[in-house]
Amino acid sequence: MAEASISVAQVQFSCPVCLDILKDPVTIPCGHSYCMNCITDCWNLEDQKGVYSCPECRQTFTPRPVLCKNLVFAEMVEKLKTKLLADVPAHCYAGPGDAECDICSGTKYKAIKSCLVLQEVICRKHDKLLDIYCRTDQQCICYLCGMDEHKNHDTVTAVEEKQEQLRKTQTEFKKRIQQKEKEVQELRETVKSHKRSALASVVDSEKIFTELIHFIETRRSEFTQLVRDGLHIIYLKHLLIFQICTHNCTYNCLYYILFFASFFFALCLSCKFVYYYFIVFYYVSCFYSIINIYCHFECVLGEKKPY
Repeated sequence: MAEASISVAQVQFSCPVCLDILKDPVTIPCGHSYCMNCITDCWNLEDQKGVYSCPECRQTFTPRPVLCKNLVFAEMVEKLKTKLLADVPAHCYAGPGDAECDICSGTKYKAIKSCLVLQEVICRKHDKLLDIYCRTDQQCICYLCGMDEHKNHDTVTAVEEKQEQLRKTQTEFKKRIQQKEKEVQELRETVKSHKRSALASVVDSEKIFTELIHFIETRRSEFTQLVRDGLHIIYLKHLLIFQICTHNCTYNCLYYILFFASFFFALCLSCKFVYYYFIVFYYVSCFYSIINIYCHFECVLGEKKPY
């Protein structure tokens, strides 16, 4: 009967949200009681709506009710906790080498093996906590395993091994970071070197092209001067031939010579490029040669005519 009454009381003083015994119990306007933290968290989620409700009966409240600790419930809950602790057998408390419950506050109960998390840290053979690390076999063992199967092996506590692994991991990450920083610095230096080389190439190219342009301009000026001097010589040469021919030609021949000479001279003056000057004077030279031959034959024939 006593156990049944305690079980009923435990249900009555349980929080509908966390399903645990009430902690700092508060009673809201609808009459239901909750843990202070549980109902606060629920209502914090409803702040955006501005309407607050009871998680159990769904009654709404506006504005948000002020929460006050229910002192009567708090006193009754403390008595219930005391009664429950008094009825717990001594072997249920955690002792040296036992895995402690993570939920219990104050005196820790022995952890239940059925927990999936605890199954990984409890030795299946000896039902003890795996708090020793065997470096020889590279696995966690309990202290009974260290005295039996892993005797004379290189063993340390699990905490020491964890710290050692953390130090190795940190050292490895530091080396990787330093290596990456070194590679980044090398890339930066390479980019700077390429930029300097590119700038030097541009400067050299500009210098070369400037010198080339100056050279071309100089040669063009010299060539233009040479062409002008050559044209004057060619003109004087053909003018001399023309003068010689005029002494030996008849009046009609002289007329045609003057006509074509004027035509080609005007054509020469109208040319704007040196190349055309050469073409024109080439044909003028040919023309003068033909006229010269014609005049010669005409003069020879003229000497034989009877007067």
